[in-house]
Amino acid sequence: MGMVNIQLKNKHNLVIVSDLVTGEYQKRRVLRPGEKFAIHFYPEAIFDKVTPDEISQVVVTDDIDRVYESDPIKFQRIINDFWQKYKK
Repeated sequence: MGMVNIQLKNKHNLVIVSDLVTGEYQKRRVLRPGEKFAIHFYPEAIFDKVTPDEISQVVVTDDIDRVYESDPIKFQRIINDFWQKYKK
């Protein structure tokens, strides 16, 4: 799989360059069936650039250009919750 990107409603992507917890830069990786991947980031990585209303979903593209997308409604709920905590 390729890099994890946050897709905006205007179809541009926000790239989270590295993982907050591990410090590892995003890179191409292999996931086998049943495996998952997470990336952690500071809220500023998103909210210094855009507001929750501009965010659509998380997308990942594989080597043959198949696109994997998060559920936009569930992701929006998560982002809104994240935003409320960030604003405090």
